[in-house]
Amino acid sequence: MITLDEYLASKGPEFRKEVDKQYSEMAMEYSLSRLREELQMSQKELANNLNIFCKIEKNAEDVELSTLIF
Repeated sequence: MITLDEYLASKGPEFRKEVDKQYSEMAMEYSLSRLREELQMSQKELANNLNIFCKIEKNAEDVELSTLIF
């Protein structure tokens, strides 16, 4: 059996880059979801409080952390 790193290396650098990108997006989505739950807020309440739409949690594409204004 091969390790995950070995498998990813066998797929090439572009594949690894895409996996890393998707992982980063998922991690950000998860963090935002946990924060929202800890604050006991709905997505709409959080969006209203931050004055943004919470598309990140819904797997929105091309949403960058820099668009969040605190």
